[in-house]
Amino acid sequence: MKVLIPAAGKGSRSGLSYPKTLKVFNDIPLLMRTMLTVSELDARPVIIVSPEGKRPIEKTISEWAFKAEILVQEEPRGLGDAILCFRESEYFDNTENVLAIWGDMISVQIETLRKLMRLFKENNSVFAFPTRISSPCYTHVTRSNKGRVISLIERLEFGDDLPVNGESDVGVFMFNKEIVFNAMKNQGGLLGKSTNEIGFLQVVSLLSEQYWIDAFLIADEIDALSFNTDDDLIKAKEVLC
Repeated sequence: MKVLIPAAGKGSRSGLSYPKTLKVFNDIPLLMRTMLTVSELDARPVIIVSPEGKRPIEKTISEWAFKAEILVQEEPRGLGDAILCFRESEYFDNTENVLAIWGDMISVQIETLRKLMRLFKENNSVFAFPTRISSPCYTHVTRSNKGRVISLIERLEFGDDLPVNGESDVGVFMFNKEIVFNAMKNQGGLLGKSTNEIGFLQVVSLLSEQYWIDAFLIADEIDALSFNTDDDLIKAKEVLC
């Protein structure tokens, strides 16, 4: 297994002049918080960065005495495109499963990652992710009447058509590399309607036509904390106190 951390956000949407994954929370940059959490799972995770973010992220990783393989997403073409950058990794050929964690997460818990990995193995999963019931939900797991996961949709694309309450992902995904990357060859099926970027959540609907997708209700509010604005950090301090 390899840990993959997409961290190519420039920070401009968050009002920053540096990568938003380097935003400091409780004296620790967000990316370093994630690397601390996954250090027992992968001593050298793969991190996807923007061209502008490469130098400051490398510098921060060095200052915190971590190790990582840094890959550059040359253009901001979306999370799906960032995931596809893993094809350039020195670990790609020898990796069976990937644990992807978004780089702007604030406090994903190692216990949740351990549960996901255990359930992934026990269920012989192809694609799995932890979920929680949230309100409002910014992503929504849609299921059939028999509980089969059909898709994972986001408010960014569906707006008010998305239910207010629902089952949401928390920015953590584990998947079989070969199967998922084969599915992602159909990049047209990954294009967001409003962003026109290559997304990643759309791969759920592509895979569900052929495979069983596992969405495990094992996450809580702490796992779901992520950073876009300073208000998110204020909320995180309230939740973590």
